[in-house]
Amino acid sequence: MRPAIRILHLIPSLGGGGAERQCCLLAREQALTGLEVHVASIAGGPWSPLLEESAATVHRLQASGNHDPLLLVRLVRLIRSLQPDIVQTWLLQMDVLGGVAAKVCRAAWIMTERASEPHYRKSFKGVARRSLGRHADAVVANSVRGGRYWESFGASRQRQYVIPNGIPLDDIEAAPAVRIAGVPEDAPIILFAGRLVDQKNLLVMLDGIRRVLATTAAHAVICGEGPAHARLLEEIRRAGLEGRVHLAGFREDFWSLLKTAFAFISVSLYEGRPNTILEAMAAGCPLVVSDIPEHREFLDTDVAWLVDPTDPEAIAAALHHLLADRSAAKERAARARLRASAFSLTTSQADYHAVYDDVLKHRAE
Repeated sequence: MRPAIRILHLIPSLGGGGAERQCCLLAREQALTGLEVHVASIAGGPWSPLLEESAATVHRLQASGNHDPLLLVRLVRLIRSLQPDIVQTWLLQMDVLGGVAAKVCRAAWIMTERASEPHYRKSFKGVARRSLGRHADAVVANSVRGGRYWESFGASRQRQYVIPNGIPLDDIEAAPAVRIAGVPEDAPIILFAGRLVDQKNLLVMLDGIRRVLATTAAHAVICGEGPAHARLLEEIRRAGLEGRVHLAGFREDFWSLLKTAFAFISVSLYEGRPNTILEAMAAGCPLVVSDIPEHREFLDTDVAWLVDPTDPEAIAAALHHLLADRSAAKERAARARLRASAFSLTTSQADYHAVYDDVLKHRAE
């Protein structure tokens, strides 16, 4: 007997980004509830094992490149073959091609919004995505600011929702503590994880970290991959920080690293709802984050140090404060950990299920 809802997630790859991680975690959780879940992508990646060990069905789309004209044809064929109740698209390429394919097949289409308005400024692709997205059955943002982006230009045809990212609380709790090789056992660790892109404000972050390393025994560990890697490595060398700032690449044991760090830092210029910050909260790692609207939606000075992302001295001052007053840092981290309990994958999955029911009911009227 066919499950009540059959879901097809479309995403460009299962690479190391936050959207890819959230898609895989959500699909795994949905499959655990007994839904029929399919995930289609052009490429695999570090998050593939999350799906391989789940009851979700994975489809690999053939494409000669990002602009392969046959990809749209293959998406239409897949949707017609599976006949999903819901097509849910992730990230720009699938928001556009997957959205067109869903409309061609007259399938219910939900677009996910992982960022906010600054991400799309002066972007032709962003304009194209926005124009097409107005014809989606629903847009689900992971932040209030992301939802307001769609409201700002009068998008009225689709239904709009905000569902924060969900995190695997039990898995984070069970992760053993691990230190990066090459960091002295007694050295405090400043940890960052995320895509190495301009949005993450990496050079200003590094300038703030440099000021802390100059007067303490701390080390910094930067996890992630992306186009800013070469520039970041060049700046580390220029500043003479080799051996003190460690570029660790993509790490599957991020939760374990959180448990040996004295601070997690993220001073992005804009965001959606970052998985890494939620996971740091759940792991009990003190936070130094940028004071931006997206972070203010779920963080305040009771649980984190909020700093001006354009001011490296302010970033350094917050890190120095954590080092000087470990008891205060632990108290804030404990409050953050309690707050993180509201962002379980179970809650996220239930919220998405309610959206699916709402969309399908609306289409049937």
